[in-house]
Amino acid sequence: MTGARDYEGRLSLYDGQFVQSGAGMTALSYVNADSDQLVVEVTGAAPDVTQTVDVKLWTGRNPTAHASGTVAALGETFDDAASGQTFGSLAAATAAGRAVSATVVDDHTARLSFKPRSDGSFRVVVAAPKYAGGAVGTAAAAAVAGAASGSAAAFEAGHLQWWHALWDRVSPMKISSADGSGEYLENQRLLGLYTTAASMRGPQATSHGAVANLFSSFKDAADWSPQHYWHFNLRMQTSQNFAANMADFNTPYFGLYENNFATRKAQTAQLMPGSSGVCIPEVMRFDGSGDDHGLNQCVSTGNDTPVARILSSGPEIAYNMWRQYLFTRDENFLNASYPFMADVVRFYLWRAPVGSDGKRHILDANALETQWHATDPAPDVAAMKVLFPLVRDLATDRGDTTLAGQLAAAIPQVPQLAKTSRNGKTVLAWSATSGIAHNKQNPDLEPVWPWNLYNDQPGPDHTLASDTFTNRVYPQAYDWGMDATWAARLGRNEDVKNLLIQGTRDYQTFPNGFSRYEGAAPEGQTSFYNEWQWVVSTGLQEALVQAYDGLLRVPAAWPAGWDVDGALRIEGGHRVSVQVRQGTPALVGIEAARDDTLRMRNPWKGQQVRVIDGMTGTELAAPTSAPEISLRLTKGSSVVVERTSAPLSSFTYAPVSGTAATAAKHLGSRTIGLDRADLTYGSTILLHNQSGPNGGYLDANGPSAQQGASYDVSTNPTPNSRGPATSVWKVVSATGRASGTPVESGDLIHLINQYGNDTYLDVNGFATQPGAKYDVSTTATKDRGPGTGTWHIFGETSSPTDGHIRNDDIVHLLNDYGPANGGFLDANGPSTQPGATYDISTSPYTDRAPGTSSWKVLTP
Repeated sequence: MTGARDYEGRLSLYDGQFVQSGAGMTALSYVNADSDQLVVEVTGAAPDVTQTVDVKLWTGRNPTAHASGTVAALGETFDDAASGQTFGSLAAATAAGRAVSATVVDDHTARLSFKPRSDGSFRVVVAAPKYAGGAVGTAAAAAVAGAASGSAAAFEAGHLQWWHALWDRVSPMKISSADGSGEYLENQRLLGLYTTAASMRGPQATSHGAVANLFSSFKDAADWSPQHYWHFNLRMQTSQNFAANMADFNTPYFGLYENNFATRKAQTAQLMPGSSGVCIPEVMRFDGSGDDHGLNQCVSTGNDTPVARILSSGPEIAYNMWRQYLFTRDENFLNASYPFMADVVRFYLWRAPVGSDGKRHILDANALETQWHATDPAPDVAAMKVLFPLVRDLATDRGDTTLAGQLAAAIPQVPQLAKTSRNGKTVLAWSATSGIAHNKQNPDLEPVWPWNLYNDQPGPDHTLASDTFTNRVYPQAYDWGMDATWAARLGRNEDVKNLLIQGTRDYQTFPNGFSRYEGAAPEGQTSFYNEWQWVVSTGLQEALVQAYDGLLRVPAAWPAGWDVDGALRIEGGHRVSVQVRQGTPALVGIEAARDDTLRMRNPWKGQQVRVIDGMTGTELAAPTSAPEISLRLTKGSSVVVERTSAPLSSFTYAPVSGTAATAAKHLGSRTIGLDRADLTYGSTILLHNQSGPNGGYLDANGPSAQQGASYDVSTNPTPNSRGPATSVWKVVSATGRASGTPVESGDLIHLINQYGNDTYLDVNGFATQPGAKYDVSTTATKDRGPGTGTWHIFGETSSPTDGHIRNDDIVHLLNDYGPANGGFLDANGPSTQPGATYDISTSPYTDRAPGTSSWKVLTP
């Protein structure tokens, strides 16, 4: 199937399925949404041909192989000395077909053998459940129980229901642009949401150091340390999920830290005698230990490593807990999170004692991985400015008067963010001390995001933050850079666009949409990275809608040249919908998740707007041109903000829709999906006429009556059915271009038929068909007359549009006799040759009748 000339495959995000077809076969593959099973449904197979499926591991692994009845399996366990836990892996395969049997091939291989059902269909199910030891056969049988029964439709029903329900509630964004960049980034966002939904449903986060573990095709190889998590590489996924209405997929992220809370408190007390609260290390093992290459983090002395003294990870997790509550209004979650949040600030109260100047200072800490042994790193000062008043209020509400009082006293003691000078501008500093850089993060911009201390409102603070942004030391240096989000927060619309485009060109090195953190070429790599997708998602969402500081901005920082239809969640759980065309929003709709009052920036600066009920059209607020609008929301209702000059009633309803991709997407040299292969010189092809479903394949058929010719040329309904390779043509350059070189539209070529002795496609004598110019046959010489065997090849289009001709492209072939006056290769009238469909001649027109001079390029 995969080697067939008509093979194609696509990932359906909506169905969560990989769909393939070719040579009359189809294969539908998916990891079941409601079980730990890979399902492959095949149709069109030869019923009496035996199929085999191997469950196999590579050298270095030590599984137990098992075969019993219709189940083949491998099982293996691993002891983790550090945590004292036992882990394992199990793969069990079965099939729905005829004569299914399992055998053990060797220590590393178990095999299924079977024949398809009589209609050529079969199902293979491979299960990989949680396994920590025990009888392999028992676990395998349980894992695939019932997998061989039921129709394909019944078997996939629960899976499809899960994925369709997900996409029905996920916040949509459809982006259109003249250059295709908007569509490309829209697809990147969708892939980020898809990989999140596909992987973040277990007890643990599935991305360590931004490596997409569950999507790996590199066997046991993986960058960094798979048992460790870097918080810095998880935060963009967490942020993406808020506005995308996928906050429930943050559960594994929060669980990683909440489930290890007690362990972290104990280690904090052990490593920092006299401390209070909890220190969360930037790099944390799944069991809560904070070692980095054998060295402890969250320490008072020693251990000079990039992450040893990063203190801001715990506060950012605590703040994300608060944001989770803001978006979901889940009081139970907030109550469960409060002890963690409280202990994070208790640790800061201990770690930042009051100095002689009356201010609290953090000494000997890391400003992310960039600056070591710093005083008052910008992320930590920003964290104290935000968390101290926030947790004070939460403590007061819960009767935690001691902590509330401590924080109330500490709030005025938090120092100001340090400043420095770069390129003649006053900017925020990494910290209050100078030092060399050890990595390429920008600690000075953390106060903008995630800490929300600066915004797009004109004034000294905006100037300071904007100057910091434009003079940052490391502009988007790696794929985890949140530069586009910083730009959106500061109202820098075009920077958002340029950064997302450039970052994709720099880092998205794999055609499956995954990236490399430093942008290295894909060859020889051992890990896919998925954090760039989340950077794109967050950047796009922040550019469209913001409400983080109590002011709703729609559109917030949307770039010119991109049209968008989008609906995103904001704090409070409200759904904000907007359509932007040529930089101007048409309308803004808000669906209320609860009773609330919102402040909203006038989307049409200086223009008169009003607020109406989204269902009845009743005016809810008098028209105003004020810079800000007050919106009163009632749970379950909707409001529309409209211009009085372009009210809702002036618009007509049109659904936002799309079509399935049929070709790879391109952004510069980057692709999502695989391009069809270039047609190259020296390769062989079939040419299928497009005059209808029965246009047939260009074919050498029978002797030609023309003087000096070899074979007559016609079309044949089935390639090569008349004789070996009669429908196969070798493409040779007429201008000396080397074999292997791509064929380009407009090139001069020869077409050599591969039946018997090579003969060239040639015009010879006048045609007798109505409207035709010359008869077409083959000849033993490349140009029997001047240009008679030479053809200009013109492609209608291709993807990408780089001038190359590719398999499945539609081409026109203009003969060079005359010169370039020999006419277009054309199917015209019935052929008199046995088994043939149409006679072949040339025509003065590109298509004398629909598709008669159009030919699809296919592989033999």
